[in-house]
Amino acid sequence: MNKLEQIINDKLMPLAEKLTKNKILGALMEGFIRTSPITLGIALITIVGNFPVPGWTQYLESIGIMQHVNAITNGATGVLTLYVIYSLAMAYASRIGTNEKNSAIISLAFFIMIMPQTLTTSAMQDGKLVEFAIYADSEYNGKGLFIGMIIALVVTRLYAYLSSKNLSFKLPDTVPPMVSQSLSPVFVVTIIFVLAFIIRVGFSYTSAGDMINFFIQV
Repeated sequence: MNKLEQIINDKLMPLAEKLTKNKILGALMEGFIRTSPITLGIALITIVGNFPVPGWTQYLESIGIMQHVNAITNGATGVLTLYVIYSLAMAYASRIGTNEKNSAIISLAFFIMIMPQTLTTSAMQDGKLVEFAIYADSEYNGKGLFIGMIIALVVTRLYAYLSSKNLSFKLPDTVPPMVSQSLSPVFVVTIIFVLAFIIRVGFSYTSAGDMINFFIQV
């Protein structure tokens, strides 16, 4: 037992400390920890709604409760990628010394811009098979999580770099800080969103059709 403790103290603890001090790894750890209350907070509702008793879920469906249980679950885990992107970007921005809230909201917008927003499906209508487009939301869950993490880190770093190049608007001191922080990075954000446009258009010419599906296929 003493030997195991010595190994932990001599080998594992210094390694863990070095990993924690790494800005990217530390931000990843903090980003996921900050989202844990969301997934843990719905545990009671999820357990009650899916209690392993024969006929229980059918009963909840018959009284109209199950749809609300599913809505609560989807509102937490179904859009987990969005929570992770926002939390991770904010944690990383804090570590590299740039505006946290701007980085988080810009990263979130960037991800939504490059993801597929519609998908084509088909259904029978008047005896004919008709194709129509519906809103795509599968990338909000685990499917787009890895790309979302990369976007949060890259966009935050890019925002910090462009902001350091004096590309922000210099507003008078009389402007309230909240307004100044919101409007000063407009030019920087425009550059980032142009990049999102280029990425979206570029991947549209691939067989995958978008960045997220391209990554999954590759």
